[in-house]
Amino acid sequence: MTHIVNHKNKSLPPLSGQYNLMTLADAAAYTRFLVEFTCDFQRFAVMVPDCGRPIISATLTPEGYQENVVD
Repeated sequence: MTHIVNHKNKSLPPLSGQYNLMTLADAAAYTRFLVEFTCDFQRFAVMVPDCGRPIISATLTPEGYQENVVD
């Protein structure tokens, strides 16, 4: 995923930043974005894809466990 976060395109804003200042919801959404983008990117790239769907992730909080599935 470094091709997304550490890109060299000056016309696009950087995606790396203050990870330690993200809320849990923002961190989960950011992670979901990176995984979805990588799967979509690999669909059209000249490479053997190593990402597939559905994407299953989980969030663990003091209140409990939540599984997230993205088709």
